[in-house]
Amino acid sequence: MHINNYLEHIFSNKSKVKLLRFMVKDNNDRSGRELAKYTGLSHMQAHRLLKELHDEGAVTLRKIGSALLFKINFNNYAVNNILKDVFLKEAELFEELKKRYLKGVIRKADTVILFGSVREKNERALSDLDLFILAANGKIKKEIEKEAAEAGPYFTKATGNMLSPLVMTREEYKKADKNNMAILANIKKGEVLKGGLSDR
Repeated sequence: MHINNYLEHIFSNKSKVKLLRFMVKDNNDRSGRELAKYTGLSHMQAHRLLKELHDEGAVTLRKIGSALLFKINFNNYAVNNILKDVFLKEAELFEELKKRYLKGVIRKADTVILFGSVREKNERALSDLDLFILAANGKIKKEIEKEAAEAGPYFTKATGNMLSPLVMTREEYKKADKNNMAILANIKKGEVLKGGLSDR
C-alpha cells in the first residue's frame, strides 16, 4: 500500500468509495459480480477497482475453483485504523445531526418524517433537509416552528444545508389529506423518525 497520501489512492473516485463502503459494512467474501450488483457498478469496472484495492492491501483475494472472492482486509493497518472509522462516522452522521440540531423539534412533535431528496439519497450538496412535522395542537405547532427557526441557522452553518420543516397540526393534516395535497404523497413515502401518520 502507499504509505504516503494513502487516502488519495483509496478514495480516488466515487465508485471505489462505493465498493469500500459496502465491503466494510458487509465483511463477507464476495465475487466481483456480486459486488458489482450490490454497488451498481459494471462487472468490468468493479474488477478493475478491486484489483487496485487489492494492490493497496485494502481487500483480500482468494480463489475457490474458478471464482475469485474479495473481502475487506481488516488486518491491513490503514483499513482497520482509518477506513473503518471513516465509514462508521459517515453512517452515524445523520443521527449525530439530529441529536445536535433537531432534538428540541423532535421532542415536541407527535410525528417527524424525513422526505425529499435526502430521504431518497439523491440530494445535491446544498439541498434542503425536508421534514414533515405533526404537532398536537396550534400552540405546540408555534413552539415547534420557533424551535426550528432557532436551530436552522446553526444547522446551516454546520452543514451548508437549510432546514425546511413543514409543520401541521393533526387536524390540518387530516384536511390536507382529504383534499389530496400533492406533497403528502411524497411525505407518506418518507422515513418516519418519530410517531406516524395513523389516526390516534
